[in-house]
Amino acid sequence: MVTLNGLRISDGYIIPTIPDVLSTYGIPQIQQRVKAFADGLGETITEIGIVVTKFRKASTVHTNTVRRLENDPQLPVVLSSYVPEANQIAASAEHVSASTLRQKYGYQGQHDIFRALTKEFISLVEEKV
Repeated sequence: MVTLNGLRISDGYIIPTIPDVLSTYGIPQIQQRVKAFADGLGETITEIGIVVTKFRKASTVHTNTVRRLENDPQLPVVLSSYVPEANQIAASAEHVSASTLRQKYGYQGQHDIFRALTKEFISLVEEKV
């Protein structure tokens, strides 16, 4: 119910996914469910894109799955800023004393990835919605 309430007031949505077979299997079902919900409201809820999370560059499965997602014409665009699997990101919901986002997310480039992802997301929203 909470998710549907969020969709009800939204103009668009993203689909976060881990780039493996099992995690991406349900993407078409999400698309169908959101479309049916939007149609029932007589509204349009735009697919903004897919956000790849917990990405491991060294994983052949992850690399191949991202390539498959990017080449599937039935799916929305895959944002090019992949969120890596990292302890600091996994722990980001914990309350910790940090003066900056760089301190919270770590100094191995995680902050820069989130910044790039945010810019890309804003650009896509302005383009699509």
